[in-house]
Amino acid sequence: MNKEDVFLWFDPYKCEAFQTEIMGYARWVEERLVPSFGNWNNEFVREAERLAENDRYQYEGGEADIADDAGIFCSQLAEINAYMLGMSIVGLSHLWEKQVICFLNKELKHYKFENEPKVNSYKLAENYFKLFGVDISETKFPALYELRLVANAIKHGEGGSYEKLKRMNSDTLIKLEDRCHPKFSFSRNLDFESNLISGDMSMLRIAIHPTFEHFKKFKEAVYSFWSYKYWVKVGERQYLVEKF
Repeated sequence: MNKEDVFLWFDPYKCEAFQTEIMGYARWVEERLVPSFGNWNNEFVREAERLAENDRYQYEGGEADIADDAGIFCSQLAEINAYMLGMSIVGLSHLWEKQVICFLNKELKHYKFENEPKVNSYKLAENYFKLFGVDISETKFPALYELRLVANAIKHGEGGSYEKLKRMNSDTLIKLEDRCHPKFSFSRNLDFESNLISGDMSMLRIAIHPTFEHFKKFKEAVYSFWSYKYWVKVGERQYLVEKF
């Protein structure tokens, strides 16, 4: 079999199927997870009312302690929110990697090679794409590259991916304004700007600060990768340029 006869076919049906899967995942995050983060005024009032029913606060000045403890509770929720959002970004990265691997394995099966290639990792997928002249590196798809670095940093903490994020000045490292931190008086500051607490002292255990805007940015990046219009423009069929 000549290498000129071997190609990856980015047909509209595959592209649409992958995009549908991405949007299904994103809708769960955007319509179910993020709305569950709640309104801080309501969360504070609900927790304060719950604490007020506890006998331990039935003393003079107990209202101030209720406000403080309700504030601490809200800060704990904010930390959980940031963790769940961070893990949603990790899941998005895993979903895209799974799609790339599945796509390659299905395409390569068509040719019944004597030594059938088996793609079982993203690194292998990246290498196989190169054999077809498809560059999925940071140069061609910078947002996808950043997504993988953020996901790896969240999973593994400080290390190579985190250092690369620092060198590229990723805005995921810009600290959130933690107005829901216990050091602020929740009885006086109910109009919070952030419902997330992240950083190296949070559940994420690393000084990284993913936000919902980051999730949307990365969602658009993985969705755009499977744009059929894009692959028509660059070549719907990507032919093998180097033999395995």
